[in-house]
Amino acid sequence: MDLTFDKLVLLERMELIARLTTTVECHERDKEIALMMIAEIAQSILDTDIVQNQNREGLAF
Repeated sequence: MDLTFDKLVLLERMELIARLTTTVECHERDKEIALMMIAEIAQSILDTDIVQNQNREGLAF
């Protein structure tokens, strides 16, 4: 996976969210929300990669 600037920023946000939820005292619900945010960010990165790969291979619809 090539790391464009946007992807790098998203990965850094994921890391920050994960670090905050493990080092700062927070409620269980806050941790669940943080994990959902991480999952959404990761999915957006994967979706972007899939579309880019399809475009390269001429498979885009």
